Amino acid sequence: MTTMIIFVGIALALLLALLWLMRERPQARELHGAELKSRIEELFPLHLRYFAQVRQALSPADQQYLRERASRRIQQQARAERLAVARRFLDGLRDDFFRLERLGRAVAAVAGRGARAGSVAPRGL
Repeated sequence: MTTMIIFVGIALALLLALLWLMRERPQARELHGAELKSRIEELFPLHLRYFAQVRQALSPADQQYLRERASRRIQQQARAERLAVARRFLDGLRDDFFRLERLGRAVAAVAGRGARAGSVAPRGL
C-alpha cells in the first residue's frame, strides 16, 4: 500500500511538472508573434515595386529622347548603365520569386496545421 502511494505521488509530481513546463508564457507568445510578423514581411516582394521605373528606362521613347539630346558617348554610357540596372533588377525579381515561394510554403504549412486541428481547409488550390 505504501509503495502504491509513493508511486501515485511521483506520477502526480511528474504530471504537474510536465504541465508547468508546457504552459505558454504571455511574453513568449507576444515575442513569437512579433518575430513571426517580421519574418513574414521579409517574404514579400521588394524589387517588383520598381518595375515601372525600369520599364521607363528601357522604353524606346527614352532611347529616342537620348538620341535627340545627348552625344553618342553619353547614349552608349546610359544604355550600358541601364542594361546593368536591368540585370540587377532581374536578379532582384528572382529573389522576389523565391521569397514568394517561401511565403506560399509557409501559408500551406499553416493551412495544413489548421486542417489537422479540425478546421476546414480550402480544396483545389
